[in-house]
Amino acid sequence: MGKRDYKRIPVRLEAKFTLKATDYAGSLNKHSGFGINWHKFTGVIENLSEGGVYLRTSPEKNAIDFSPGTALDLEFQILTGKKFSLNCMVKWSSEIRPRAGIGNTAADPDLKDTAAGMEILKSSSKYKTFIKARLKQHRSYV
Repeated sequence: MGKRDYKRIPVRLEAKFTLKATDYAGSLNKHSGFGINWHKFTGVIENLSEGGVYLRTSPEKNAIDFSPGTALDLEFQILTGKKFSLNCMVKWSSEIRPRAGIGNTAADPDLKDTAAGMEILKSSSKYKTFIKARLKQHRSYV
């Protein structure tokens, strides 16, 4: 494996994300606007960098299809109350076994998590400042 472009910061932050799709069976949070179906999901960000995000979804009956190239909007809040919104593109994803504690307590075998590595396409200067401050505060891994 080659050297990463950005240092990763391990975190555990609840996130909401929205993606455009034609159909997600079982999604209770979908709404339509101007003929486009947007689907809302939740997950946990497990690491961040200036250029990317690693996200695990909350368990769903149907694994979320994060095909490479899928665009999504990701929102999260840190402990200080600051909120961040990122426009991302999925680079890779895989279905993984759910862990107890991420939206479920009993690891139901019918539920599926999805792990996804995403490239950040657009972020604010506020986000970049946050990342740089975190890199100074904590030892990150590469």
